[in-house]
Amino acid sequence: MPDEAGHATIRQAWTELWKLAPRFGSSAQEAAFLRGYCRQFANQRRLALLLGIVATVAYLPWDHVYAQDPEFDQVLQAVLVNRTLTALLVVPFLALAMRARFTQDERFATAVVTACVFVDYLFYCRGFLLVPYPYDYMYFFMGMCINVVFGFAMLQMRARPVLLQLGSCVLAAAVTFAWNWQLKADVLEDHEARIYQWAALSFLSTLAMIGYIVANQFERTRRASFAQTEQLARSNASLTSRRDDVDRLNQALRMAVERAERESAARTRVLAAASHDLRQPLHALSIYSAILAADPVPQTLREVGAHIDQIARTLGALLHGLLDLSQLSSGHYVPARQRVALDAWLESICLEYEGAAVAKGLRLRRELVPLAWHGDTMAVSRIARNLLGNAIKYTASGSVTMRLEAQGARAVLSVEDTGVGIPHEALPRIFEEFFQVGNQGRDRSLGVGLGLAIVHRLVELSAGDIAVWSEPGAGSRFTVSLPGVEAVQVAGAEPVAAGPAGAADPIAFAGRVYLVDDEPDILRSMAMLLRSWHCSTFTAVDAQEATALFESAGRPDLLIVDLRLQGAENGPMLVERLQRTHGSFPVLVITGETASELLRGATRAGWTLLYKPIAAETLRDALAQVLPRLSAPATPPQDRAAR
Repeated sequence: MPDEAGHATIRQAWTELWKLAPRFGSSAQEAAFLRGYCRQFANQRRLALLLGIVATVAYLPWDHVYAQDPEFDQVLQAVLVNRTLTALLVVPFLALAMRARFTQDERFATAVVTACVFVDYLFYCRGFLLVPYPYDYMYFFMGMCINVVFGFAMLQMRARPVLLQLGSCVLAAAVTFAWNWQLKADVLEDHEARIYQWAALSFLSTLAMIGYIVANQFERTRRASFAQTEQLARSNASLTSRRDDVDRLNQALRMAVERAERESAARTRVLAAASHDLRQPLHALSIYSAILAADPVPQTLREVGAHIDQIARTLGALLHGLLDLSQLSSGHYVPARQRVALDAWLESICLEYEGAAVAKGLRLRRELVPLAWHGDTMAVSRIARNLLGNAIKYTASGSVTMRLEAQGARAVLSVEDTGVGIPHEALPRIFEEFFQVGNQGRDRSLGVGLGLAIVHRLVELSAGDIAVWSEPGAGSRFTVSLPGVEAVQVAGAEPVAAGPAGAADPIAFAGRVYLVDDEPDILRSMAMLLRSWHCSTFTAVDAQEATALFESAGRPDLLIVDLRLQGAENGPMLVERLQRTHGSFPVLVITGETASELLRGATRAGWTLLYKPIAAETLRDALAQVLPRLSAPATPPQDRAAR
């Protein structure tokens, strides 16, 4: 067995010795290897061709030395011409080798050096035929052998070109020897001369085989080295990529930590400010309650009632702002995307603030370019109202200007005033929650300081940008850029000349509304409000009553349901079951939550969400998206309950 294994190893080694170096499987990798090989040996090959010319010329003195023999002297001129031609014919190949392509194209370079060596070799064969015996075998045969060695050693040719060249040289040598036998038959009849011929051919063949083996092993080594270099390069690139990934992850982690620290600080600041702003009106409410208990006369009731109403509005604004921020931060905000004439939409918002501006002696200017726009109308309305309200609030004289223009596919809305302006050191903080310039005493008449924070969140959620310019004593300008411009003309937009419904519009809705809530106070108050808007209203306190209502009265034009209900079924579960049974119908979900799995499910379902406490204007706007508007009838319909 060991002998058989040893023989198998020898056979394998012998096969590998003669087997051509395999090309790379990938054509791109093979091309890259050839380019590198060509660049690496280009200068060495040029130098070898130059040395070939020098070596050929160096043989000229030797030709004169051998001319001392009368027989050689007879062919000296022919030999010198042959030698000179051999050197001169290398020059064109050297010129080709000096071209840039010789450094870039391995196949071109191989063709140049292979042709040069073979042409040079043919002239040595011619010299072999010219000189008398024994100078052919003693002198020119040596040149033929040097030419062969020169080809595979100095020119760094690959195995396949070497195999072609050496095979051609051996074949040319055999033809030359046969022709030489015919030309010098009288001399080569001698037995010793025949031995020279066969020995020379055998020696040249052996030299050719050695040359092939050397070239083949050299190419194998170069290919293995190239493959290893590529593997190392890929490994290095992979390590570099992983290092970059780690750096990116570390950077993302640092940013996340910094963001968490900022958010934590913001939450602390919000809680501290909210605590103060809640305690103050609650303290005032407790005092007013004590006054009412001590002196409940009509005059006191009217005065204290007005104050309590103002406090309730302040608390409502604060709670709404906090809920809005929570909603926008928790990822449950659902954009109300519509195609509108944005200029008409903003014009209607300006009309809402016209009275407040006139009351302060301000001019409310509009420079609105007609735009067809598709986007979140709820967001743009709140942005415009907040910016307009702030501008009017902080401007004592002069004007407030709203502008609208298109910049490519983006709508650019700006609100500029001639008010008090914002100190430069305060600009970085104006979008922070509860931050107000010049209101360190937390005067509630100046607002709660959440408007700009909400504007900033809405702009971010709308994939927009917001910029601020302000100069103390000169005024401020807020510029908001939002995507969604479809055309500068409004021909394709929905008719929205009146914009969002104003407070002074007569409110009357047609259609049946089912109201489901497990809080009796909320159920009664919302039913009264809906009845005042002339809605045909049916109420239910739980899932069982809502089911009975559907079975007796059919499918509604709108279902208003609380997110959480008493019993096993919550609001979304009830809606899904009823829609499976009775078909699709519009749904409005009301809730006091800002983050829960139920809320995320309602968001994914695409239902409209309203957050308690719900302002009448907000509920009215939500109903206007679903129910048709009618002229208000003389008598509102009566509220009806399921039970």
